[in-house]
Amino acid sequence: MLGWALNEEQGIERYVTRAEAFLSVLSDNFKVILIDDGSTDRTWEVMNRCQGTRPWLQIVQNGHVPGSGYNAKRAISACLCITNCRRHSSDEW
Repeated sequence: MLGWALNEEQGIERYVTRAEAFLSVLSDNFKVILIDDGSTDRTWEVMNRCQGTRPWLQIVQNGHVPGSGYNAKRAISACLCITNCRRHSSDEW
């Protein structure tokens, strides 16, 4: 799961807790990559605290506010567990 936050110190821990609850139902092997998008509050501090007890949480910090496109590219490049999904063109979904 990819996510980013800008000045979310009040809600970021709740986001991480909810992501864990959702993903742990789906699999016991998951990763959340969370990017601090240049926050000026304590978002990065709270993210570090969350990471301390959650080995599946990877955090990244931007020094400025580059925007969602940059964040998506940075988060994907930080991901070590890429899943490749293939299907034949005649398969039905």
